Amino acid sequence: MPGIEEIRQFNKTVTLMGNEPHIASQRGEPLEDPKEPEQGLSEDLESLLDDVPDEPDESDDDGNDALSALLDDIGTDDDESADEEPPAEDDDDPFAAVDLGDDPDFEEDSDFDVDEPIDLDEEPETPGNDEDDLSFLEEDDLTRVDPPAPARDLEEVDDDEEDFDAEAVEGESPEPAAPPEDEDDFSFGFEEDVPFELEEEAGEEIEEAEPVDLDEGSDDLGEGLDDDISFDLPDEDELEELDVEGDLDLADEDGENDGSEEFDVGDFGDFGMEDEESSEPGGIAAADDEDDEIADVSEFSLGDFGQEFGVIEEDDGAYFANEEELNPASALPMEAPKTARQFSDADDEDAPIVLSDKDFSHVKQTLDSLPLNLRIATEEILSDEDKPPGEIRPLLRALIKGSTPKDIARIAGGIKGERIRLPSNYAVRRGVVFEEEKATFAYQFRHRILPLARTVALVALLIGVVTWLGVRFVYQPLYARYLYQQGLAEIDDSRYEVGNEFFSQARRLHERQVWFIRYANAFIGRRQYQLAREKFQELVDSPRYRHDREGLLRWASLESEVLGEFARAEALLQRYIRQHGPEYLGLRAEGDNYLRWADADPTPGRFTSAFETYTLMVQLFGPQDEILERLLWYHVRRGNPGPVLELVTLFEEVRTEAPITPTIYAEAAGFLIDRDQITYPRDMLRRILETDPESADAFYQFGRFFRRIGEPGNEFAALEDAITLLRREDLATARRRAMFIDTHTLLAEYHLREGRVLQAEDYYSQAVDLFTSENAAGLLRPDHRFGRMFAGFGDLFFDQTGEYGSAEQQYRLALAHRYGEGPQHDADTVRYRLGWIAFRDSRYREALDRFESIPGATRNPNLAFARANTHYFRNQFVTSQSYLQDVLSMLETERRSIGDDFNVNREPEHRELVQFRAMASNNLGVVMHRIFEQSGDRNHRADALVALTNSTQDATDLGRNPQTAVRSDATDLAFLNQRYVLFPDQDFDLRVYRSLPRDLSDRDFFPARL
Repeated sequence: MPGIEEIRQFNKTVTLMGNEPHIASQRGEPLEDPKEPEQGLSEDLESLLDDVPDEPDESDDDGNDALSALLDDIGTDDDESADEEPPAEDDDDPFAAVDLGDDPDFEEDSDFDVDEPIDLDEEPETPGNDEDDLSFLEEDDLTRVDPPAPARDLEEVDDDEEDFDAEAVEGESPEPAAPPEDEDDFSFGFEEDVPFELEEEAGEEIEEAEPVDLDEGSDDLGEGLDDDISFDLPDEDELEELDVEGDLDLADEDGENDGSEEFDVGDFGDFGMEDEESSEPGGIAAADDEDDEIADVSEFSLGDFGQEFGVIEEDDGAYFANEEELNPASALPMEAPKTARQFSDADDEDAPIVLSDKDFSHVKQTLDSLPLNLRIATEEILSDEDKPPGEIRPLLRALIKGSTPKDIARIAGGIKGERIRLPSNYAVRRGVVFEEEKATFAYQFRHRILPLARTVALVALLIGVVTWLGVRFVYQPLYARYLYQQGLAEIDDSRYEVGNEFFSQARRLHERQVWFIRYANAFIGRRQYQLAREKFQELVDSPRYRHDREGLLRWASLESEVLGEFARAEALLQRYIRQHGPEYLGLRAEGDNYLRWADADPTPGRFTSAFETYTLMVQLFGPQDEILERLLWYHVRRGNPGPVLELVTLFEEVRTEAPITPTIYAEAAGFLIDRDQITYPRDMLRRILETDPESADAFYQFGRFFRRIGEPGNEFAALEDAITLLRREDLATARRRAMFIDTHTLLAEYHLREGRVLQAEDYYSQAVDLFTSENAAGLLRPDHRFGRMFAGFGDLFFDQTGEYGSAEQQYRLALAHRYGEGPQHDADTVRYRLGWIAFRDSRYREALDRFESIPGATRNPNLAFARANTHYFRNQFVTSQSYLQDVLSMLETERRSIGDDFNVNREPEHRELVQFRAMASNNLGVVMHRIFEQSGDRNHRADALVALTNSTQDATDLGRNPQTAVRSDATDLAFLNQRYVLFPDQDFDLRVYRSLPRDLSDRDFFPARL
């Protein structure tokens, strides 16, 4: 008999062959392992085995002939074996020595009589294929399911079965004893009371189990009951032949039985079993009435295996799930009784439903191929006892036919009264066709290759899109930013071409407006204005930024403020207005451009255009503070003190909280300072510093303001702060650079006034160098402040160092840079000094041109004397005579204006006047004598002697000792000239005083040059 391990293996093999784990998981039911039986024999079994001999008969080869001896007396009614003689009784029956009649555990059973032959109507049909798991149950004598008879404990039963005496039980029909509470009886069904555990082993252990083949067993049963009926575990070769769908072949093996690995079903023939018929139509063991009497003999239990195949066993109230609950299709009859027709031949729709093996197999195959929701719905319909056969029959026909899931869903939905939805891949397939189609290349291509290719393509596309997005919006902007920054670094190192190359690379990766502006500003900071223009041009020509506001405005500002290209700036601003309309920023920039243009080219038309633009802004946007400030700026540039003062009063007394622009408001303060209107400038400049504490414009104008009011200490501090702040700026505009240069000039003038010539010369030199470099780059426009710088530098050479050549050069530059157009500029003095230097160098014609370019000679004796001397050396004696007479007349008038307070010894100015009159009288005497020499008129000779005598008298007065009034022994030039007139001498010639006053107001002639 099989041991515990073999039974465990057998249970595991059958469970896997029936695909029970999958079915249970689909139904949501747990798969419970059968319990192993308790050790030891029950009391009933011990009493039964008291009379069993210890040793079996030697003639019993396999220990299983007891059942054959017993069945010899019972006989068989099988149709195929009716003509055969019953098998002879075996004298060596192992059961002969067993006396079971006195066993109290056996009671007489009316349903079981060994004297009555077993009526087997016909030999069961041999199934045509192995798909029917329960083919051996098709016999009429095996149509009943009875409770299992008490069995011996597996532990106490030896491999060689003990012999039972069939004669001892002849004529007795013991009643089946009820199983005890412990149910220690051996049952092939392995009730829950006899548990055993399935060992969790690997799949390869299943292959070691031997399949159970019952086909031969069913045949032997039909031939005679003396043959052994046993279950053998399949060996490895037979296991490979089992159907993968879980079909179970219970046929007996041919040949020999080793007595240790098989279990003898014949043992169950010795015990009475209660009749238990299946109550449901189409059950596995449905039997005719005529077979009821012998059904108990051929009945046996499958235990937990029966549960998996839908067979219900009850023992003392124990309940096992039947196959209908696990697989409702199995509840249908596998084969109709011979008195009923097959399912496919039935005409009556309400006739009981009976399925053949083949139809049942088709139903199972079709159910397995259905989608889960449809299969569950179909199984619910088939298991519903309240459904009439006529209603279920169309559904069964569709299942047997193998219709498509769609058709089955339609039929099942009609029965259930609801719509059953199918997954898309089940909508148009039949189960069999679907299984066949799955093996084709087309199906594999559609459902495996194409989905895989589609998935790969989608993943590749997704990766490509993510990669493209990452490159486009992450990598490229970051790398472009790196390239832009590298280009700016190259520009700072003056490698402009390399910087532009980096810009071009970055622009191809990621173009952004801000980098155009930054590069343009970088070029402006490095004074590379043409490169800055190119960047602005690239920006406004870009299809993406062609309407960029900031680019056009910044470009126009570069052209207007820095480069002075006002016409180009106007064109850019007109383009801006065409694109964006009369917008506030565009109109303001246009008015500012016109105002700067008028500053460089002071024509009425430019100022008019600026004023009209600002007036239009007032009409469009109202009298805003910024627009009124622009009007103030216009009047400052136009030089209108009245409107300037009115607007300043408005801002200083009414709109005291209005925002101001430091540069414009500081320029207005400077305008008032230049005109000595110092009422508001201090408050205006303080207001600027409150708005911007680091306003270089405010400190610059403060320096000029303190100079005007005579505070040299504050003047120097303000100018030093201004120059420090201006050095921090990039000086992007021409006016800012001009302010920076003029700050140096103001500091030089301050040091010069303080007598620090070297410091003054240093600041002048810095100012001139700045101007030279900026002007060479074309960054400066003519400005009167540059003229004052050159004039002051020339004065330093002229007055302090005597470098007249350098002084002349600076004076020329001063006049060339609008010196004299600014307030308090003495351009006549510069021209006079240029004439003085030319006269000194005997460039009389040039000197005469400089002197004659100065108006007011009849009111300035210095200028008249300079002209007179210049004409004398050009041999224009009559003209020289006229200027000298004017000089003496002006000096005499000045002498009389002084009155009695005239004192040459006490007042230097009085002494200078007498000296000047002596020089003029001497020169007039020489000129008159030259005219006498030319004309021969003696009157001119007499006038010459009078003029020389006056000159000698003034020279004598100047030469007297102020304390003693004693004349000096020195001989003056007029006395010598007079002696030559009276006593001509060939070794002497008339001489004039050649020295000229150093400027138009200075009378310092000494030492006078002849």
